[in-house]
Amino acid sequence: MPDFSFTKAERLCSRKAIERLFSEGNSFAKYPLRLVWLPLDPDGEAKFPVETAMSVPRKKFKKAVHRNRIRRLMREAYRVNKHRLYRDLHVEKERYAFMLIYTAVEELSLVQIEEAVQNIIRRFLHHRHDSPKR
Repeated sequence: MPDFSFTKAERLCSRKAIERLFSEGNSFAKYPLRLVWLPLDPDGEAKFPVETAMSVPRKKFKKAVHRNRIRRLMREAYRVNKHRLYRDLHVEKERYAFMLIYTAVEELSLVQIEEAVQNIIRRFLHHRHDSPKR
């Protein structure tokens, strides 16, 4: 049975790691999300294959209430679907840093965001070893 939690250890919190992710990472977009990822050292001490952060731009959503709601929906969609990602990455002993960025200009439903997260995970697993495209 997959673990459906999303613990502090799974979150990408380090400012240095996030800066490195944006300066050196690869990315692609699949409406309404953009994924920025960076391979990490597989010998690290982290017990999770992916450290994830989520972002909703203040420029598009002025009120914190709306940004927080969208971020909460993104976290929920990721939490429920991350087992597909973990299953493949555990086998290959790979580790990544992820940043999911919300790119839509309107608030979408949980169903739409969950479908987008599933598509992002599927596309990442299929193209993670391809040449970087920014």
